[in-house]
This record gives sequence, C-alpha cells and structure tokens, in this order.
Amino acid sequence: MDTSLYEAAEMDGCGKLKKMWHITLPGIRGTIGLLFIMGVGGLLSSGVEQIWLLRTPGNMSLADTLDVYVLRIGIQGGQFGYATAIGLIQGLVGLVLVVVSNKICKKLTEVGLW
Repeated sequence: MDTSLYEAAEMDGCGKLKKMWHITLPGIRGTIGLLFIMGVGGLLSSGVEQIWLLRTPGNMSLADTLDVYVLRIGIQGGQFGYATAIGLIQGLVGLVLVVVSNKICKKLTEVGLW
C-alpha cells in the first residue's frame, strides 16, 4: 500500500478511523472478497475428527452434525449408498454456495475466483 495516501490523508486532517475506512479497507477489498468465498466453501464442514473423538454417550445426540451422521451411517451402519448420496448432496450445496458467493463478491469487490 502506498504510504503517500496515508500522508496526504493526515495532511487533510483525517483521523485513524477515516484513514482505515477510506484507504486501508478499499486497498484490501480483493483479499477480503477471496477470503469470504473460501470461508463459504468450508461452511458445511464441521471438523468431523474433533467431534467424533469427543463424543460420549451423554452428548451423542447433541454432537451429531451432518459429517458425523454420514460417517456413522456409512461406516457403522453399512449403508454406503445412502451415506454417499448425503455426501454428494452436501458437496452440491457447497458448490452452489461458492458459485453464489463468487457472483456476489464479483459485484461488490470486482474480484472473484473465476
């Protein structure tokens, strides 16, 4: 980022908040947009390893996320087709969310994944 912008804003009497709002945030707008898209891409994953290892009989009904459910039905229950279908639908929903967030990000920040 060009430091002369900050110096000019300071000469004009801008405070720290105005410098952040009018110089820093527009300068990192593209990075914010890309991080938003990547965050939406990982929205449906729940960190299945931690949840699976920390499950006890007392919290088993509360610790059942979609990933844990797919793992439990597929491996413990032996319903591989059903678990695959759920995982496929989860992947398609994630893809739709990424495509929609990419379009929103392109309109707001002029930066997108494709």
